[in-house]
Amino acid sequence: MDKEDLRVRKTYEALETAFVSLLGEKGFDKISVRELCGRARIRTATFYTHFSDKYDFLFVVLKRIGGEYLERVSPCFEKPLEEGIRRFVGESFTLIEENEGLFSLIFSDPSLSYFIPSFADEACHDLSRYLFKFTGEKKRAELLSELFVGGMARISQWWAKNKGGVDREKAIDDVSSSLLAMVSNR
Repeated sequence: MDKEDLRVRKTYEALETAFVSLLGEKGFDKISVRELCGRARIRTATFYTHFSDKYDFLFVVLKRIGGEYLERVSPCFEKPLEEGIRRFVGESFTLIEENEGLFSLIFSDPSLSYFIPSFADEACHDLSRYLFKFTGEKKRAELLSELFVGGMARISQWWAKNKGGVDREKAIDDVSSSLLAMVSNR
C-alpha cells in the first residue's frame, strides 16, 4: 500500500472513531461535519474531498463494513448446509460484536433506520442463493433469507443490551438450529 492509501485509511479510521463517539453523545441529526472533523482532528476540506455530507460518510462506513462481512461469509456458502449455516451465523455474531457501538446507536436513532435495508440487501441475496441449493425453491429461499437477516438485526439490538446474558456459542447454536430446521422443514 502506498503512502497516500495509508493516509486515507487513517483519515477514515479517525472519522469513524470520532463518529461513533459523537453518536453516543448525541443524535445523528445534531452532529455537524465541522464537529466530526474537529473530533477526528482532520480538516473539513479533507472530509469534503472524500464525502459529500455526513449521510454519504455513514453510507461509506456501512458499505465498508458490509463488504468486509460479505468477504468473510462467502466461504460459508461453499460448505455443506449445517456447517455453512453455523459459520454464517457465527460470522454474523462476529460482525455484531466488532461493530456493536455503531450498530446499537444506528438502531436506537430513528433518523438512521433507512440505512439498515441497504446494508442487509446483499447479505439476503447471497444467503438466498445458498439456501436455494438446499430448498430448491427460489421464493422460499428468499423468504428464509429475509427472515434470518431481519432476525439478526433484532438479535444485534438484543445482544448489545444483554451482553453476557447468554453464552455466545449457545446463542450461535440456537440461531443456527432454528435456521437449519426451517430450511430442512424439520
